[in-house]
Amino acid sequence: SSLLVRRRVRSLFGHGCYFFVVKGNGVDDETIRLKKDIVRQCILKHHLTLADPSEVLRLLCVFEIAHMVGDMLAIAKAEKVIIVDGFISSAAALIACNLAPNARDYMLFSHCSNGIRP
Repeated sequence: SSLLVRRRVRSLFGHGCYFFVVKGNGVDDETIRLKKDIVRQCILKHHLTLADPSEVLRLLCVFEIAHMVGDMLAIAKAEKVIIVDGFISSAAALIACNLAPNARDYMLFSHCSNGIRP
């Protein structure tokens, strides 16, 4: 059911799936509608595996975010500082922290964007 899907997304990310669809520079309302529709389709297609952050990474993330997640996990394992700067790296950090909660201990967030407004 769609309620179950929404609960899974919220439990993993702490927010509903559309919270992360932001306008950005030069993006019109039609593009936002299209982005939200793509997110909705992906969530509905893969909802059974969304409780597992590694499956979210495999099924829903682009290569660059997957690479950043791997880097963050390796840096945390080496007990070095991770500077998280911007929206995309914050998305990677969210997944990295779901995979290895202690990774958060090594993260410093250096950017405050107007992209997401709760």
